[in-house]
Amino acid sequence: MKAITLWQPWASLIAAGIKTAETRSWQPPATLVGQRIAIHAGKEMVLTHDHRVEATLQAEFGDNWPYDLPRGFVVCTAVLTRVWATTDRPARYGVDVYGDYSPGRYVWELDAIDALDDPAPAVGHQRIWEWAA
Repeated sequence: MKAITLWQPWASLIAAGIKTAETRSWQPPATLVGQRIAIHAGKEMVLTHDHRVEATLQAEFGDNWPYDLPRGFVVCTAVLTRVWATTDRPARYGVDVYGDYSPGRYVWELDAIDALDDPAPAVGHQRIWEWAA
């Protein structure tokens, strides 16, 4: 199964169904659209300073979320349903604290998110990589 690596807390927010799109500076191969992909939580943690994100993280994962979220694990799978350039942003997408929608980027819409009951250890990579599920 194809996989992408995200820093935490973004990977766990996808697994929880809160973040349903990933923004990247590049678009995936067209053949990946409609396919189920694995979402891997990399070893890096991004501490956000947006109060809305912080409130969501605390409500969903508790006060110790920076220490408790898995790192170095596949946390869920999802179907990549659509990819579009941020210059083609549909009206329903405004400013989003869960992604970088600046011009020249690509939005990967995710659906049918399936969180793994037991996250699977894996070594992540940049870009798209193969995960042996």
